[in-house]
Amino acid sequence: MSISAPRRRSRLGRRLVIVLLVVLALLVAADRIADAVAEHEAASLLQRSQNLAHRPDVSVTGFPFLTQLASGTFDEIDVRADDLMVGDGSRQLRVRRLDVAMHHVHVARDFRSATSRSSTATAQIRYSDIASTLGVALAYAGDHRVRATHTVTVAGVSVPASATAGVHLSHSGELTFVDPKVTVAGQRVPAEVDSYFAGVFGTAISLRGLPFGVQVRSLSAGADGLSVRLTAQQLTFRR
Repeated sequence: MSISAPRRRSRLGRRLVIVLLVVLALLVAADRIADAVAEHEAASLLQRSQNLAHRPDVSVTGFPFLTQLASGTFDEIDVRADDLMVGDGSRQLRVRRLDVAMHHVHVARDFRSATSRSSTATAQIRYSDIASTLGVALAYAGDHRVRATHTVTVAGVSVPASATAGVHLSHSGELTFVDPKVTVAGQRVPAEVDSYFAGVFGTAISLRGLPFGVQVRSLSAGADGLSVRLTAQQLTFRR
């Protein structure tokens, strides 16, 4: 009698542990399912509100999700949008990727709107896309400069030439090129070559038109393309 009672208590204890583990697993599964559904709905909301051609990827950070949902406030929601076009009618530029981290996001009870207290963002622009906009081959030249190469006709002769320039963000939020330096195989630079590259690097490219209300704060040239840093305040999205 004294031996069987501890055994029954031991079996009961094991069963309680198993039940608790099953319940915990179900709660975690329910939390993850609710998270996935919310991310899908948020992606649809952002796509419609921002007129995006493609559905963005949305990730709600933090765990558990359901407690954040109950409070109506999320610590952070990360959004990734691909293949965006910026610029004006004369010069369009493709932005291959935009990553936005929205902080302290409040969602309305009817889930028809959301507002973030602040946001930070980064964008990546490839040299091949800038080249398409400028109409000239473009690559990284090192030291935060880009190199454009082109064959220019001088007095009926095709002359291979190149020019480097630094990248700069203007006060009006445009991508501009500064301090151009032209080279022609170590020879004196013909006026036609100077004129050509002056035209290439002389016109700014607007970076306006990015979604989510983000504003460009800085940009830099690197081996993989241009890295752009952006910020925004009090973003509101509605169905």
